[in-house]
Amino acid sequence: MPYPQITEYQEAVQHPQLAFVDPDLKQGTVAENNLGLPLVMSGGFALTYAVTTARKKCAVRCFHREIPAVQQKYDALARTLRSLPGDTFVDFDFQQSGINVRQNTFPIVRMDWVEGILLACGSTSTSAIGAGSKRLGWISSPSPAFSRRKASHTATSKTAM
Repeated sequence: MPYPQITEYQEAVQHPQLAFVDPDLKQGTVAENNLGLPLVMSGGFALTYAVTTARKKCAVRCFHREIPAVQQKYDALARTLRSLPGDTFVDFDFQQSGINVRQNTFPIVRMDWVEGILLACGSTSTSAIGAGSKRLGWISSPSPAFSRRKASHTATSKTAM
């Protein structure tokens, strides 16, 4: 089954109480642009929405194309990231059945929202990089260990996957 396109996700997230499976996200508010439409950040394989829940602001990544064995890849990445010292990563989790679109459920990655600098272009902006599994995280700023491994957004999302 093909994954939803951006227009289908845009329509779905306008109604978080119907779209999301996660109880906190169901009660959340999706950030909007100046036209009142969901604000979305697009990447190579996922769309990212900012959702403010009663407890915190979250980044919700919705996949717009299938990634073979995605859960196994996120689990492998989780094991690697947990072995790194320090608190560079914030918690996040991969949810196999995270969002309802077209009367089907699709996976999402939910994580804490992190304000920071986009590493790819060096400009000041909101950015989150990484990938998700049970209890992983996004990078708020590169640690020396992260830099030594020459990791980047591309490496984290494609090479490690």
